[in-house]
Amino acid sequence: MHILIISEFFLNSERPYDGTFVWEQAIRLARRASVTIVHGVNDFPFLHRYDEFRININQIPLHEYREGIHIYRPRYRILPLVGKYFTPYLMLLRLYKNFFHNKRSIDIIHAHWAYRAGYLAACLGRLSKTKVVITAQGSDINIWADKQIGEFYLQRRRILSALNKADLVIPLSNDLATKISRFGVPTSRIRIIGQGIAAERFKPIDQLICRKKLGLPLDHKIILCVANLLPIKGLNYLLSAYSDVKKEFENSLLILVGDGPLRSELIGIAHKLGFEQNLRMVGNQPHQLIPLWMNAADLLVLPSLNEGFGAVVLESLACGTPVVATRVGGIPDALGPETNGILVDKGDSKALANAIIFGLKRKWNKEKLVEYARQFTWEFIADRLYQEYQSLLNSYG
Repeated sequence: MHILIISEFFLNSERPYDGTFVWEQAIRLARRASVTIVHGVNDFPFLHRYDEFRININQIPLHEYREGIHIYRPRYRILPLVGKYFTPYLMLLRLYKNFFHNKRSIDIIHAHWAYRAGYLAACLGRLSKTKVVITAQGSDINIWADKQIGEFYLQRRRILSALNKADLVIPLSNDLATKISRFGVPTSRIRIIGQGIAAERFKPIDQLICRKKLGLPLDHKIILCVANLLPIKGLNYLLSAYSDVKKEFENSLLILVGDGPLRSELIGIAHKLGFEQNLRMVGNQPHQLIPLWMNAADLLVLPSLNEGFGAVVLESLACGTPVVATRVGGIPDALGPETNGILVDKGDSKALANAIIFGLKRKWNKEKLVEYARQFTWEFIADRLYQEYQSLLNSYG
């Protein structure tokens, strides 16, 4: 079986953390089938303000071969004003020529994100008569497909077209599955398959050892949040909640792992609330170091206003670190039973503060947390995907 994976976001030398989960999934699938990954890299040919960006993307190789997987990064040009209308079709012609025109054997096209990759995959599948699988990640459904008019009108139309043309749609959570079924996709073509964990990396490590390696105080309560610094992540509510937590736990730290446009604003909030000395913003961290941060923490907090799945929840539990999170999107699916953590309503700083305080005081059964998370390894996810691929192909003889 040969699987062609198309992903809007995928790691490269310029953005080494993008789409890490696509890579983790692909590595395991490559042990069961032949896998090729395509990640288009955009270019702005007529706009000089993007010259520095263009120099950087020219450093990204067009082709790599890693872990038995061919990775292609074709360049495609974004035309001013009309680019969003025509870009998918330019990519469609290129992919058809490269992978189907010469009768190369592709059995399954699997797109990550319903737009743009999903729309491209649906068109490519129709043109080449190849089976199409689309994984809906969250933002493509929660933001783009939810808009009836306005800025995201075109995206919505293309997302709905892609979902209804796909042979199989894979939402990451029950919440996404419900929304997708409302778009007219039959439940017979929907399979809920969440993200997995790399169990060989996300595992319990002695907390004191981790704190020493990271230069963290050994006697403080540490609250960790791993998230992009974006409005949808609800970090302003976390900082507001922490001002109450600090009154209960004076010797405590709030650590934010991740980066984004809200960085300066969050620093300003901490300064205004008087705990900037208790806030550490360490930026993006190499994926292999995330287990150290999770094991160093007493509690992981995810205050998102919406979330496709929340893989960091499973990763934290796999390290034996309990979770406080908002009751949105796929987070309840990832967290599982209430013995693994505490769920609160989104946008409620007071409830979040109370949950964090309770979570820091509570005695957790860390062995149970690890045992639960170990059910959701990438090997398990790859097995389920491969079975779905086989069913698709067998159903057509």
